[in-house]
Amino acid sequence: MVVAFSLVAFFAVIPSMSFGLLPPPNGGLTGTLDTLLSQLFGWGKIVLPLAGFALGAWLMVQSFAATGIELDYFRIVGMLSLFVCGLSWIHMFELMDDPAPTVEAFRPISYAVAIDDGQGGGWFGHTFYVFLLSQLGDYGTLSVLVAWLVVGLMLTFDVSVVELGRYLVSSFTLVGLSV
Repeated sequence: MVVAFSLVAFFAVIPSMSFGLLPPPNGGLTGTLDTLLSQLFGWGKIVLPLAGFALGAWLMVQSFAATGIELDYFRIVGMLSLFVCGLSWIHMFELMDDPAPTVEAFRPISYAVAIDDGQGGGWFGHTFYVFLLSQLGDYGTLSVLVAWLVVGLMLTFDVSVVELGRYLVSSFTLVGLSV
């Protein structure tokens, strides 16, 4: 069942992210699924078929051999948290140049980008980003999104803040940036 959903979602999403090389799915099941995934998740719709494929492969591995693969609940919560945080970041970047003076003037613009165009972070990214923006303002939203990203990474990879910091410093050193 999971593999079947993944295949249908994969073939619904691939034409929409093929940079114009394939025709977009206009009608039928794939067109409807592409529109629904775009409205709900925006650019995050690309992750869903990949996650479904990974889940299907993991289920097949579990059924063919008792390999002892364990998925901790905290890691699942971390992955879901990172996904929603990523949708909020994508929505923020999509609407960064918007000159709306207030959050109430910004809300319909954000909704149109998310639902009508299927861009940004979709409905989920719009909902979380506009909620944070209305409660905390620009800098508070940015601070919460950075903290959310750090906590999501900590839960997903089961590392502490110190280990995460060491990894970041070593990554910057590898690229050639001094911290």
